[in-house]
Amino acid sequence: KYVVVDIDGTIADIQKMAKYPLECEQDVINFKEACDTCLPHDDIIYLLDVLSRDGKTIVFCTARPEIVRQNTLIWINTHLPFLKERGIEITLYMRKDGDERPDNVVKILMMEAAGITPDNTFMVLEDKAEVTKSWRKAGYRCMQVTDGDTPSHNTTFDINGRTYLLQELKDRKACEVCDAKPI
Repeated sequence: KYVVVDIDGTIADIQKMAKYPLECEQDVINFKEACDTCLPHDDIIYLLDVLSRDGKTIVFCTARPEIVRQNTLIWINTHLPFLKERGIEITLYMRKDGDERPDNVVKILMMEAAGITPDNTFMVLEDKAEVTKSWRKAGYRCMQVTDGDTPSHNTTFDINGRTYLLQELKDRKACEVCDAKPI
């Protein structure tokens, strides 16, 4: 059976990359670099090691855009070396670049398209309350790995002397960090 695993906030600490809303080319560059530096959540990675040894098929389902696929694969190989050691090929489902639908919609549609259903899934690991609720409503057994909603949603960041909430960064219409036009 499958174990469907979210990345950001679930197995990766996203504090370094969550401040880049992907509104301009410099944000994309910064986001890609930050993907490589996220620290792992060792407890969840340990759980995946145990589940993998038990014969479960680990698949990753993330709302990260395709543009960071290579960075994400490098991160997974670095922090989950037991997959490669066991000859397990990494299966990574990612949001298409430019797809701004909510995570809870995109992730379930990606799994349905891949033929990964509640019946052939052992569990889903997720950090966001809203996405967890959607997985469960769709019939999956979903384990939420954080208390409440993902910490990144109410995290603040300092940019050019001003403090922003993550949502404020997502809502900005123009980039205050560089002169590049919004994507």
